[in-house]
Amino acid sequence: MADAFSVISSVSFFGRIRNALFGFVVGPLLLIGAVWVIFWNESHSVRVTKSLKEGAANVQETAAADFDPKNDGQLLHLTGDTATGQVLRDPEFGIESAGIRLNRAVQVYAWSEKESTSTSTSGSGTKTTKKTYTYEKEWLDLLPKSSKFKQPEDHRNPTELKYQSRSFPADKVTLGAYTLDPYLTGKLRDTKSVTFDESSVKLPDGAQLSGNMIYIGADPDSPEVGDLRITETIVPNGPVSVVAGQGPGNRLAAFHTQAGEDIALIDSGTKSATDLFLAAHSANRTFTWFARAGGFLLLLFGFLLLLRPLATVSSIIPFLGGIFEAGVFLISLLGAIMVWSLLVAAAWMVARPLVGGALLAAALAGLFLAIKHIRAGAARRAQSVTPARQPPPLPA
Repeated sequence: MADAFSVISSVSFFGRIRNALFGFVVGPLLLIGAVWVIFWNESHSVRVTKSLKEGAANVQETAAADFDPKNDGQLLHLTGDTATGQVLRDPEFGIESAGIRLNRAVQVYAWSEKESTSTSTSGSGTKTTKKTYTYEKEWLDLLPKSSKFKQPEDHRNPTELKYQSRSFPADKVTLGAYTLDPYLTGKLRDTKSVTFDESSVKLPDGAQLSGNMIYIGADPDSPEVGDLRITETIVPNGPVSVVAGQGPGNRLAAFHTQAGEDIALIDSGTKSATDLFLAAHSANRTFTWFARAGGFLLLLFGFLLLLRPLATVSSIIPFLGGIFEAGVFLISLLGAIMVWSLLVAAAWMVARPLVGGALLAAALAGLFLAIKHIRAGAARRAQSVTPARQPPPLPA
């Protein structure tokens, strides 16, 4: 059952000004970081795209059983069933299973802390912040440090776990006549649960089997803080599809392209080279847009910190403080959008001038229309507050 408590703190107007001025230091750093992230991300995206296109144009089809030394240094596509010559074992619990990688997952029943915040500003500019901390016991993959909780006294967690999540990979995984590099096998994510053999499982003191898991604690139906539940999964042997480079010793490993990036593609099941490259292109686009979002947020927070003193000063004006704060956010948002668009376009100008030129033209057109709209709005507002001219009186 969750419990909560609140802490209320106040910062005077001059204290807020002092804190806001700190934004003049942090804000530019965030903007510089945003520029680096955006340029690196766009150049990386282009390199990966070029590398994948280069690989798709040069990949060679081969059978897993037909190793040819003449293909050393070439990019190959092959499918087949993986095999390992060993049974994987978790030494602490005696769990055994044949496959590519045995995974032990440990969860702990522990306190977690969640924080919510609400603020209000008085007419004198004093800002009052109310922070509410909610505590709840739940199963977690990572153990929170209760010493860092706002209220640790009644919500103490163990300082460390006796057992940790671990993986036990096979020493050697083969695909026909080839050996797969660990980097390739490490990318396989399809797993299945390992069924425990009660006669061979090593249970430590205080542990018991509960279904298909090891439970360390008194009662699985009524867990206490510090209880553990442990499950095991295996990445099984089976059909896989690979696009990788053939290296010495019959090894399939990452292939370095002239465009500058490595190609090492693998997936469960039987898939064509085209399918693997399409999936890689999709993953690259997803990563690129996540990084773009990160760069945009850095720009937004950078502008907000730079304009924070203006919002702080305006907060003492009755009724207008909230409007000014909303305006600062809007200006920061528009600034981030414009600068982000220009930076992305500039980055593509370096990598692909034609695409970058089109993006830059679109960004500049958007900036021009935004400025034109703002100026037109300002002119309308100025006209609405200017007294209308009275016509001259007619002669008698």
